[in-house]
Amino acid sequence: MEPTLLLMALAIIGLAWYQQRANHELAAQYAKKTCANAGVQLLDDTVSLSKMWLSRNDLGRLAISRSYTFDYTADRVTRAQGSVSLIGKQLLAAHLQSTTYYH
Repeated sequence: MEPTLLLMALAIIGLAWYQQRANHELAAQYAKKTCANAGVQLLDDTVSLSKMWLSRNDLGRLAISRSYTFDYTADRVTRAQGSVSLIGKQLLAAHLQSTTYYH
């Protein structure tokens, strides 16, 4: 394999990893905001990628959609699971156990 091709492949992998980390951080911010608005506590300050798929955005263009899950508590004793869904960098929906918020 030529050094140029190897360098290009490494650059593409690095860019993909960087974008995934940026989207993960954005999802964590949305989860924190959702929990704060609902008056519950986000546990572990983290989200986990649960699903990724292709869909169309508001402009009709293909974009990567992602769904992240997280744990939260309303009473500091029991854990419940919530989720945030993004299309690109835009929040589609936030879900807390029995409540769904659409944006």
